[in-house]
Amino acid sequence: SRVAQEMNVSVGDKFFPAHGDPDGQGHDLGFTIVGVLRPTGTPNDRVALVNLEGFYLMGGHAKPIPKDEMTREEKAAIAQESDLELRADPLRLRPLSIRQREVTAILVQTGTPLFGPQLQTRIEKGLQAQAAAPVAEIAKLLELIVRPLLTALMAITIITCVVAAVGILVSIYNSMNDRKRDIAVMRALGARRETVTSIILIESLLIAVLGGLLGWLLAHVSIWLSGGYIEQQTGMRPGLLTTSPYELMILPLVLVLAALAGLLPALAAYRTDVTTNLNA
Repeated sequence: SRVAQEMNVSVGDKFFPAHGDPDGQGHDLGFTIVGVLRPTGTPNDRVALVNLEGFYLMGGHAKPIPKDEMTREEKAAIAQESDLELRADPLRLRPLSIRQREVTAILVQTGTPLFGPQLQTRIEKGLQAQAAAPVAEIAKLLELIVRPLLTALMAITIITCVVAAVGILVSIYNSMNDRKRDIAVMRALGARRETVTSIILIESLLIAVLGGLLGWLLAHVSIWLSGGYIEQQTGMRPGLLTTSPYELMILPLVLVLAALAGLLPALAAYRTDVTTNLNA
């Protein structure tokens, strides 16, 4: 879908693949577009899928076979068609023989991950093939670049949560002077010290939970609204409810910090003198 949008093509149009040429000159043979896939928000939106037969028929893609090694049927097929006829009617392109459809890459998945490096080492010792382990390179990229960035962002998030917890502590503690009479009335009506303390702690937790949910919602809405730009840069479009494991790690931290922030105001409420504040 992304390719069709950027190239401004649709069903029935043709495109000519190009690679390895700085001038962008494509092959003489092109592909007719028979369908445009719906957007998926994945890297699949940035690819053009062609049939394997058409890939081999493009110049330089089939395995060359010397004339002295050709079979009688292959020589006869070549003799029946000329380049002029092929250019006049591309649909008359003859299917390639099996020998010309050379396999250039094989994806191997080992039953046990430990066998992967051993297999790669054995292949590299020979001259017939070259082994590559993309997952190892991706892991190095994640370890060297992505993981330190995630760690830095995680540290910033923790600092932000601590500052917010301090703000909750100061806000509730400063309000205790105005609420001492209310607490004294509650105590006079039969409320226990533990009950008053629990109310202050629950208040701190509610502020943290509601603030965390509101922040989570605003963050995800912002990411969702920026989905077009993110997709353009990365090829992936995050959804509104796309979450990260790191978000689940922050939730217990927020609750613990909120409980700690409410301890000091709760202690002040616990020590409130009923007689003095009722007479105030």
